[in-house]
Amino acid sequence: MCLSPDADRYCSGFCKISSESPKGANVVCISSCKDSQTTLEIKGKGYSMTNVLIEYCRRQPNPTLKELMLHVIHETRKITTGQRQSYAKEVKSWCKKHGPIPPTHSPAIREYLDKNMKQDPQLFSGPGPVDMENVRWAP
Repeated sequence: MCLSPDADRYCSGFCKISSESPKGANVVCISSCKDSQTTLEIKGKGYSMTNVLIEYCRRQPNPTLKELMLHVIHETRKITTGQRQSYAKEVKSWCKKHGPIPPTHSPAIREYLDKNMKQDPQLFSGPGPVDMENVRWAP
């Protein structure tokens, strides 16, 4: 398993933007989830964080990074919430047919719903913080 490297500087999202022009390239990386999470891809429905990003950029070319991330986060949460609800209904239906879930299985199902069905897209910029309201996504 590979993990993202440790950041040179941590930014909570409220870091001061330097007034100096950056030296060299400003790198922006968007990840579909945190290292501790699993990326959700729904077969047959064409969902992935990348699909959400591409569809948005087709409709809204060159959005600011803030606009892009807000859209991607909102759509991702909407889809993962729907998947969690669908899975919970399947579990409930299974219980009606087969009886209650054995106590030994309950923690695994709860962990699956809490951990594996959450996906929080992340943005990293380097060498320093990026002005999300003024920098535009231009792949």
